Parts: sequence; C-alpha cells; structure tokens
Amino acid sequence: MRSSAEKAGSPTEVRVATPARLPVLWLCWQPTPYNNLLFRSLSADPRLDLTVHFICPVLSSHPWQSVTPAGFSFRYFRKVCGIDWHLIKSALSDRKHMFVVAGWHDPTMQFVSLILALRRRPFLLWTDTPNVTRRRGRAKAAIRTRWLRWLFSKATTVMGTGRTALSTLEDMGCPGEKLVNLPYFVDLDVFTPSARCSADAARIYGSSGRLSDEKGYDLALQALARVYAGRLDAFVYRIAGIGPDAHLLQEKAKELGIAHRVEFLGWLEPDGLPDFYNSLDVFLHPARYEPYGVAVLEAMASGKIVIGSDAAGVVIDRIHSGINGFVHRSGDAVDLALRIEEIGRDWNNMERIRKAARVATEAWPVSRGVDLVASIAGRTLRKVEPSGAFLA
Repeated sequence: MRSSAEKAGSPTEVRVATPARLPVLWLCWQPTPYNNLLFRSLSADPRLDLTVHFICPVLSSHPWQSVTPAGFSFRYFRKVCGIDWHLIKSALSDRKHMFVVAGWHDPTMQFVSLILALRRRPFLLWTDTPNVTRRRGRAKAAIRTRWLRWLFSKATTVMGTGRTALSTLEDMGCPGEKLVNLPYFVDLDVFTPSARCSADAARIYGSSGRLSDEKGYDLALQALARVYAGRLDAFVYRIAGIGPDAHLLQEKAKELGIAHRVEFLGWLEPDGLPDFYNSLDVFLHPARYEPYGVAVLEAMASGKIVIGSDAAGVVIDRIHSGINGFVHRSGDAVDLALRIEEIGRDWNNMERIRKAARVATEAWPVSRGVDLVASIAGRTLRKVEPSGAFLA
C-alpha cells in the first residue's frame, strides 16, 4: 500500500550511501617534488584519506629549500631515543588505517613493519631498487637477508619502482605474486617540450643529479672530449647538482682540455629545473648505478634527447634505444661517445626522438599511480567492519 505522500505525488527522498574514503597512512623519508606530486594526487582522490609521515624535512644529499608538503595531510617524525613512538602506538592500536612503509632502513619503519607483521595486519612496502652490491659484513648480510625474506612474506603487497626493482626484490626472496610496479612520477604540466633543437647553434648537453661516482659524470666528460677532439664545432656541457665529487669533476674537465666547455651550475631548486632542461639539446645520464633516475623522466617529459645508462632503472623501463632515446653500456665512455656520434650523424631526424620521449612519459601519468594505489587499498581494506576496524 502506498503512503499518503506517495498518493499525493510528493517526492520521496532516496538516501544514497556515500562510500567511505579508504584510510591510508604512508611512511616516507623526506618531501620531494615527485613524491609530493603523488601524495597531492592521492589526497585529492575521493576514494582515499591519506596522511603522510616524513622522517625529516630535508636530507643533506638533496637539500631542497623550496620543497614543502602542501595539498595533503602530513607530519614529521618526532623521535625519542631514535624512535617515533607515535607511529609505534599507531601500529599497535590503530586497526583502521592501511600502512604503506617506504623502506626498511629507519628504526621506526623497521619496528612498525615488525609490529604489523606480527599482528597479521595488512601493510604495503614501497621501495626503489635495493642495492644488493653494497658491501656488508657476513653476519649483517645474513641477518638482513632473513629479515627481508620474512618481511616480504608478511607484507600484503610489495611495490617497486620499475622492472629492475621488481626483479631485484624477487631475487631477494619476495614472492612474485605480491610484486606491483609503482614508479616515480613527474608533473607533465610543469615539464613540457621546448623549441630548443637547433642544428646551427653549439650543441648543449646536460646532466642533473648528485655529483658522486655512481652518477658517472666523469664518463660523460671523457665521452665528450673524445667526440669533439680536433673538431671546430663547439659544445657546452651543463651539470646541475652538488656532491662530494665536484672538485674531482672540475679537475677531470681541465685534464681533458674541455674545462671551458663545462658549466657547473650547482644546486637547482625545482622551479629552476624546467628552464634547465629546456636549455639543452641532449640529456646525459651515464650512471654506474641508479636505483631509478627521476631526472631522466623530467628530461623526457621536456622533450629532450636522452642518452641513458643501462644501469638506471628508468632507462631500462622507458627508453627503447633509437626510438625514444638512446642507451649506452654502463661504465663505458667509448660506448657513450658512440651514441653521441650517432645522434650527431642523424641530427636532422631527432625531432621524432623528442616527440617519442614525451609520449613515453605520458603513458605513466600520476593518475595511473593513484588508480593503482586506490585499487590495492580497496582490495586490502575490503574486509572492514561497519566500525571501520579490520576483521580479524
């Protein structure tokens, strides 16, 4: 039987349940331009309720002064005796949030992961490619290996930044079915192609990153000196960054007779990077070891011709040599020189490489990462009581 309101033709209120936002608590090292982009995008998504806990505001190796968290909820670790006890308490008592732990080198992260694993709570790990070649004492290496195998077995999902990270994690004992690719992202509205690609002006090469041995900038200096030996055409090599090898690289440039062609720009803040990339013709990333390599993504998004080392995770993931960039053998200055010469011989056709580089970055917009995290969170938090607590 219809109610009197329905008989009179009055509208009937229909209540539609609004899905609760999935609560995510993310532990991370420091604010970075690329991680902040991901966190802002995650926080803006109606499916997620994100809070980020940073270990510290800045690291000496990456001293950003203008990178401050904005657009998402966050706090910094407050350590007593080396531990953030607020997070330890949360791991012990909070049955509402899904934890994402970005690494396992900090004591608080280690204890949080241990607590969650022992309490059989769902949690995610996120890491770039672990350095398995680093020298460690036999006892320390054995303990680390067993600890990580156990931790991987307890984690709900293990996210790695690219194929190299995933294969390394699997080799370290992580079950393959738990592995998910969550790379780093760059702002495709900030890093955009420029018109720089002149056949007449001096060729401008560039690199960006920490001035240390693993980045291989000495190899770039050797390669450029080899390519331009005895030639009249000019070139410029711009290096943006700071690090322990700055003086050594300056001396190397003098030794090779190209110091007048090399510009050491020092540390660049994020707002200076787009102009830096847009001033270049070719971006060099000659790393001996690189867990990922966000600078390569920034250069590709800027429509630069990139020559990257096959020891960089992002190069392995994104560059198809001769199609959207070029790849050289890690640690091989001669092979890098050959790639530079290859570009020079085919310079008039490099526009296709520039366009393809940009397209390769557009295949992984930050929205793809948001969807991935939301999907994992949704599956992980599926068994939730009306109160919001995990079902035991």
